[in-house]
Amino acid sequence: MASHHNDLKASILDYLQDHSGVTKKKVAEFTDYSIPTVTKAVEKLLQQGLIRKRGLKDTSVGRKPSIYEFEGSNYFLIGIDLSIPKFNIALFDLSKRLVASKSSFLNMEKVQKDSCPDISSELIEGIKSLVNREKVPFSKLKAIGLGAPGIVREGSFKPFTRFDTDEMVPLQTPIQNEFEIPVFVKNDVDSELLSLLDEEDLLDIPDLVAVYLAVRSSGGYQSRVNIGGSIYHNGNILQGKNGSAGEFGHTSVDISSEDKFTPCKCGNNICLDKFVNSKIENYSESEKAVEEITQRLNQKIADLFFLFNPTLLVIDMEAFPEIKSNLIQRAKTFSSELAKELCIKEISIETVENSSMACARGSIITQLNEMLCEPQSYDKFFSD
Repeated sequence: MASHHNDLKASILDYLQDHSGVTKKKVAEFTDYSIPTVTKAVEKLLQQGLIRKRGLKDTSVGRKPSIYEFEGSNYFLIGIDLSIPKFNIALFDLSKRLVASKSSFLNMEKVQKDSCPDISSELIEGIKSLVNREKVPFSKLKAIGLGAPGIVREGSFKPFTRFDTDEMVPLQTPIQNEFEIPVFVKNDVDSELLSLLDEEDLLDIPDLVAVYLAVRSSGGYQSRVNIGGSIYHNGNILQGKNGSAGEFGHTSVDISSEDKFTPCKCGNNICLDKFVNSKIENYSESEKAVEEITQRLNQKIADLFFLFNPTLLVIDMEAFPEIKSNLIQRAKTFSSELAKELCIKEISIETVENSSMACARGSIITQLNEMLCEPQSYDKFFSD
């Protein structure tokens, strides 16, 4: 019976998130439940502080019915961007409003020593520090979302280049055991793309194909560039069988006979990630290195056009601001030329100005969607 009521309450919250100021009658029509049953669920949600009464509907005759709206300020979600070595922890309310954030760095010397590093303990301490600083009762925390680099599978992750490990590193289980609330782990760039699409109200557009290319510097522990990507199609992130879909940094690039590279740990000897970082490390002539990197990135963007034929291509060039305009303009020109040549629509090209909170925000969007689509997994959240 509890699951039945939770399904109804989740449906009501889902509806009120997109339709502000509605009556019980409207909710009953949407959920296909009777008005008395909806009334009981609405009263429970009012008691929990998940919805609020906004006033009365203005009608010309009869009794004016109450209207209700979603209330997101009474409970909180934690979003984490584990970019390594830096990590950002952000506190959001249920309306996806950023309340506070905290940044720190992993102890990479310790991480490198352990065959399967205990990263979760540092994240747990960071969460506790932020929540205590903001004086938020832990009972008000309802879920934790986490974006991690590399392959993400079953609550664990394995990075390609951040550090050496032969195992998947667990995150979900230790954090979930500590706080006793649902924890969801997703690829970091996937989370960033979800946040961007949500902000532009594109998540519900049928047949949308969005591709995200992220080229960022790691900072702190080592001077390197990390290249990732994400693919969104028709309402879902494409992750592939093992979670490695969208790892554009580990796709092949061509090299000259003069270039000498050590194989990348991804298994692809000369990948884009290895090429870019080797050029940065080995070239004293920085202008020549940047020129070669620009050529390879331009080629990779052109490849993405043909591989996915996206509706939208997002390019985040945080690591190379000096070539950002060049790449964006080249991509737009290529899209225009391709559209004329093949008689197709042009592909929209966008860039990211500030991605510092996008991963954390994207991870809590996943949690909210899970809550409303699979309420049986969130009995503690929907409990009376």
